[in-house]
Amino acid sequence: MSSIERFAQAENIGAKADFFARPFDSEKINALFNEAIKNIEAEDEQVIYKEGVNEDLDYEVTSSGPVIAFYLKDKADNRLMNFKFRKVEESLCLEHREINKGIRDYGINGSIFLKKDEEFLMALLRKSDNKEIKNFIIDSGQTNVIQWAVKNGYHFNDSSQKELFEKIVNSENNEYIVTGQFKLGDKYNNYIFKKENVKPVKKYIKEQIYEGWERDDIDLRDFTVRFKLIKEIPQEQNAAL
Repeated sequence: MSSIERFAQAENIGAKADFFARPFDSEKINALFNEAIKNIEAEDEQVIYKEGVNEDLDYEVTSSGPVIAFYLKDKADNRLMNFKFRKVEESLCLEHREINKGIRDYGINGSIFLKKDEEFLMALLRKSDNKEIKNFIIDSGQTNVIQWAVKNGYHFNDSSQKELFEKIVNSENNEYIVTGQFKLGDKYNNYIFKKENVKPVKKYIKEQIYEGWERDDIDLRDFTVRFKLIKEIPQEQNAAL
């Protein structure tokens, strides 16, 4: 029986629910603060927190420079979820979101994981009295990620972006296209592009996916239309990392 199958058992579902429902131990989080600060300039990724979710899964937090990364792993060290936050001026920006689709059928999803990660960050931030960090940010060019962010309490940084996004998803602005309306491979679904960029995007994906080229000089996200959403951190939680 695989770890995913075992996770589906009732007792493991209960253990999972208990882990994600209960608050972090504040004393443990406080003890991590100095370790996190020590690693803030380190280039190598360092584990600063690890706790078992149940007998099959671990919740792990790492620190590397301005990046705090969160992982949900099985006992074979396979990543089932991975979110990374980067400190950017007065914000913590969710710059990477990776979810193994198979985990969603077993009592956990990205929203549950995000809430736990934000809780950890706020607990860590409370250790300092420097009120520099003011909000969380999700910056994305994918319709499903933007809609997911809104469901999780984030809002558009300005009203013009909100208006534009609503027109795009409702097909009321013919200057833009959302992938999935043409064949680009599942990995690239739901990205927002200006129509003028569709040709180079198709060329990129043809080379990257179907011809196996490695194009480290090009990032597909450079072609996307991006939207910034924010969630304010309660004032008493604000602090510098």
